[in-house]
Amino acid sequence: MPSKVRLYTAVTGAADPHVLAALRLHLNAEERERADKIRQPGAAFDFAAAHALLRHALRSDYANPAPEFELGAFGKPRLLAGGLRFSITHTRGLVACAICQIGDIGVDAEPAGPVADALLIARNHFAQAEQELLAAAPTGTQNRDFLKIWTLKEAVIKATGLGLQLDSGSFEVGLDPPQLLRAGPELQPLRQWALALCAHEAGFQLALALRATPPADLIVERVEVTVADLAGGAGDSIKT
Repeated sequence: MPSKVRLYTAVTGAADPHVLAALRLHLNAEERERADKIRQPGAAFDFAAAHALLRHALRSDYANPAPEFELGAFGKPRLLAGGLRFSITHTRGLVACAICQIGDIGVDAEPAGPVADALLIARNHFAQAEQELLAAAPTGTQNRDFLKIWTLKEAVIKATGLGLQLDSGSFEVGLDPPQLLRAGPELQPLRQWALALCAHEAGFQLALALRATPPADLIVERVEVTVADLAGGAGDSIKT
């Protein structure tokens, strides 16, 4: 059974304070309070842009101009009504939001540049088989493979809504094709999971994870949005 997931992305660029003020108008009081606690201007800008991106998507494509949210047991937000599932992520320079109508969805994004101490990070956060795959990878692909594994694992964790309660080393992902290979009882049965990788042309690695019953194939529809769209300016989304 196929399941279409819309993946919205926006390149955020410089943290313009006037644009940030416009983005904040789209956030609720709790989100504005969280944004105010972020000390790095770029990180605060991306946080606001990610939440504005979700509202832009819900308003533009799902006829929901005033969404209401609640928090799950471990802090993952969800819509109070409508049956849609979503996940948002932000990293310096890019924000993303994934929305679907079936199953639990998770998305993660990371810059595609070099990662310092990738093997050390893998020893602390990856399953044994993932560590071995990375250690055996050619120098030219090791950084790329690290980012693919990292974003897939983060997407799986986000889909579950368990956050830090789920040890990233307790499950194993594969890359060719992207899939969940081994996991504890909290992620079973494995057949419920569908994973996907995609690259953003601005230099970012993204991953999606979908857990659905009955199992569903993951079909990704890309939607690129501008910060002007999110801040309330003119401009149309471009679907690919």
